[in-house]
Amino acid sequence: HVLKNPKHFIKHWGKHFAHEELEEKGERIRTFAYVFLLGLFTWTVTKDISENINRYILINPDPLHEGVKSTVYSFIHLLIPFYVLALVSLGAYILFLSTSPKGRSRAKSMVSKLIIGMILVTISPHLLNFFFTLSENVTKNILTQGEEEVTDAVGTYTGVMWKSWFLTVGAIYGVNALGEIVTETVTHATGFSISQIKKHHYSWGTRGMKGYWPVKVLGTLDKILSKLKVEAEPGRTIPMLMLSITLFIGVYGILAFRYLMVMFFTLLFPFTIFFLCFDPTKKLGGTLLEQLLLWTFVQEFYAIILVAIGTGMIMLPEDLLGYGFGIWPLTISFFDFAACFTLMLGPIILFMLLRKLLPPL
Repeated sequence: HVLKNPKHFIKHWGKHFAHEELEEKGERIRTFAYVFLLGLFTWTVTKDISENINRYILINPDPLHEGVKSTVYSFIHLLIPFYVLALVSLGAYILFLSTSPKGRSRAKSMVSKLIIGMILVTISPHLLNFFFTLSENVTKNILTQGEEEVTDAVGTYTGVMWKSWFLTVGAIYGVNALGEIVTETVTHATGFSISQIKKHHYSWGTRGMKGYWPVKVLGTLDKILSKLKVEAEPGRTIPMLMLSITLFIGVYGILAFRYLMVMFFTLLFPFTIFFLCFDPTKKLGGTLLEQLLLWTFVQEFYAIILVAIGTGMIMLPEDLLGYGFGIWPLTISFFDFAACFTLMLGPIILFMLLRKLLPPL
């Protein structure tokens, strides 16, 4: 049949091979796009964390902002009539209904408390502004005093994200290809050979790399990955992808949630003072004040934890950093993992600990 109709044979198998070649090229392109976009995401996040983590930690709502002030003052205008009503009621009680010196003394004490509360409610935006400024200055002082430790802690965190991405590349293109990728990217990105890095113990993400190498890495990989054969489905990299997402959410998510909670209790601050003025609602007011203090102090917790992580990683013996998984220099050590999860969960742990230590209001 082949000899009788060679054109049909050539046409049939030509289409078959062309189809397979197109499928293979399509798979390589899709895989490369997945790896490259994940690398771009990693570069964007690590660059932002390295440059802006201190600023994100120091962010507090501005109580004197027009939008915040208008909302707070609308609440104040809502509460003032209740203060006036309470003062009038107490005045009437003292003048006409009080029959015992003890009751009259308690009523007079309540009047003083209400007057002080009304004054504090009126100036509550300025009180909060003073408190937030004080908290920011304390946090800034901690970050400034431990600048080197903070840099090392952030370098450890971003380094784990980059190592996770490289291990993702290795899972897709194979372990042997990963060795070639590491050699090419490290040499092109840093200007150092592998032997030099081993000799001087340069760390991925430290100031030794000056923060510029990720851009060069992506450019180098653009040339390398397109030539490599895909050995595994990207689905095999889901664990590493989940690690990157967890690290991303662990920093941005907690800082964003903390900011929103501080904003929420900032708006409720007039009610907090109001509830503290009355015995039946004093417990509710104390809870609101406690939450405002704790969520504000989370920024101090972050600063302390960054310094603690950086100090611990600096003092840690080099040989202990080899215990983990991966391929040198992409090994993610157990201490790296511990540092990352301490940075994510540490502020919340300190939050809960301080909550138990605070005296009841």
